[in-house]
Amino acid sequence: MIRLLLVLAIITSCSFTFAAGNVPEHINKSSETEARLRYLQSVNNFTLFAEAQVADQSDHREYKSIMLGSYYRFFDNLRAGLFYQRQYGFRHDEDWFKDPVTLVWQWRNTNDRGEDLAILDLSPKVSLADSWTFEFKTRYEYNFFSSDRSLRLRPNLTYFCLRDGEPLASFFLQAEHVLGLNYGTHAVNERWLYLGGLYHYSSALQFGLFAAKKWQQWSSTPNYTAITGKTYTVDADSDVLGLTLILKK
Repeated sequence: MIRLLLVLAIITSCSFTFAAGNVPEHINKSSETEARLRYLQSVNNFTLFAEAQVADQSDHREYKSIMLGSYYRFFDNLRAGLFYQRQYGFRHDEDWFKDPVTLVWQWRNTNDRGEDLAILDLSPKVSLADSWTFEFKTRYEYNFFSSDRSLRLRPNLTYFCLRDGEPLASFFLQAEHVLGLNYGTHAVNERWLYLGGLYHYSSALQFGLFAAKKWQQWSSTPNYTAITGKTYTVDADSDVLGLTLILKK
């Protein structure tokens, strides 16, 4: 009887280890750092735009991105843009996989994997009162690597400190939501809340800091569920401190 109980205990333990092993572990809350460099050049109604971004993210992820494109201003309070983006280190739901050699479930290291995106931007802006503006940025993103389609919504409230009628500094509050249009099990897969400021050294140079609360979510894919018979959702909460440098011509 004792031997039977021991055998059952071993089987139960093995089964539990397997079950726990193929579900992603909870990602502990972390602190992240980020740097963004932007270059803008106005040519008539066009504004040429380039942005480079690097970020040290949670769970040993190293994100890198470069974006190139242009805005076109239809009216004083409405502009639209078309951009190409190359990114590295982005994690998709499909990156939770079973290694064919070790047979261990793990997150794929994507730090050196490049992905190409096409982005369509629509950014209406209005002046609320003296020194205040409100912009609602909407971006449609198509990822050629994963075929994921996303909608990025970012309302932005900005206050300008003026000196002799020219901006001396600006402070902004932004709330960003990323909606997966053809992936994920929840409507929102990523959220940001930004608070930051820029010092306007001149009309050609601005720099500043921002702090952000970031939330990301990954969910089980149909392929994973077909293999394991299970579903999961794992979240990552992060505090982000970032540096921004803007060059204009």
